[in-house]
Amino acid sequence: MKKEKTVKAELWEINICGSAIDMVHGAYQTIQELYIPSKKISCNIANNYAHCFKTDKGRYFSKETSSKKIAMLDLPEKFVDFLEIQIKSQGAIKKSIESILEIIKK
Repeated sequence: MKKEKTVKAELWEINICGSAIDMVHGAYQTIQELYIPSKKISCNIANNYAHCFKTDKGRYFSKETSSKKIAMLDLPEKFVDFLEIQIKSQGAIKKSIESILEIIKK
C-alpha cells in the first residue's frame, strides 16, 4: 500500500481581536490555527468562517496575538494543495470584484 504524502504543519493557539477598539479593551477570541511553514500558509475557523491566507511565522510571535504552539502535525499533501488553490481563487475573485466596481464608477 502506497503511503500518502504529507506536509509538516504547526498547530497554534492564538488570540485575535475584531477591531482596534476590542484590542484596547482586551476583548479577544482564542482560536486554533494551522501554520504550514514550507508554504507560508495559515488557516483557521473564526466566527464560524474558514480562513486561509499567506503569512509568515512572525504572526505567531507578535504581541497582539499572544500565541503558543500546541503541536506539530503531518497534513495530507492534497489538503495543502487545496488551500493553495483556495488562496489563488480568493485573489482572482478580489481582482474580478475590483474590475466590476471600477466599471461601475465610470
